[in-house]
Amino acid sequence: MTTTKKKQERSTTLKLSEPDIVIGIDPSSGAKSAVGVSIINPKAREILDFTEIICPKYMPVEKRLKLISKELRSFLYPKYVTGKLLIAIEYTIMAGKGGESLNRALGAMIVSTPVDSEDALYRNVQNTTVKKLIAGHGAAEKEQVAIGLKNFFNSSEQSLSILNDLTKLQKFDIIDSIGIGVTGYLQHISGDNEPGDSKVFKPKRKTVGLYKGNKNDGAE
Repeated sequence: MTTTKKKQERSTTLKLSEPDIVIGIDPSSGAKSAVGVSIINPKAREILDFTEIICPKYMPVEKRLKLISKELRSFLYPKYVTGKLLIAIEYTIMAGKGGESLNRALGAMIVSTPVDSEDALYRNVQNTTVKKLIAGHGAAEKEQVAIGLKNFFNSSEQSLSILNDLTKLQKFDIIDSIGIGVTGYLQHISGDNEPGDSKVFKPKRKTVGLYKGNKNDGAE
């Protein structure tokens, strides 16, 4: 059996199975915002853990990337690199020096995850896709995304409490990472996109998202 055929069979097997762990990553070059990372148990619909990686102000980009990579590996290994993994990372198109720095940061983050694991799949998730799927429209505020996520985690009091606390503390980088993880998971089980596809998620039927309000509603 050729290597290509083996990879195709492995991809098909993972695609048809439900992951044990979903890792959501809201990337950043660390210059102006933190990197948000969350760990989700999709079967139990629970938020297991989360962190934010903050770089000191005015730190040179090379040092920021090393710090992000080191902190991410320290958070993930070995506790959360087990079983079938789905790693969802926000895909953002940005021009200029900011885009170059973000792309370098994305590379640093990806190599800090279990890229060589046979039980890991990756999904690129667009920001507007998260907002559409979780909050019902692509212009949703971050508070509305947090409210929409409560519908996904409504069976877990601990997860609801975590979302409430993160919203009060305005830890939106972490909330975004949770939304990215949930969106990547829902795409995975729906089979609408291939893993790693960066195209916008288009559901087969019209949806108002997990958030039950309208686009003019704010957070409660």
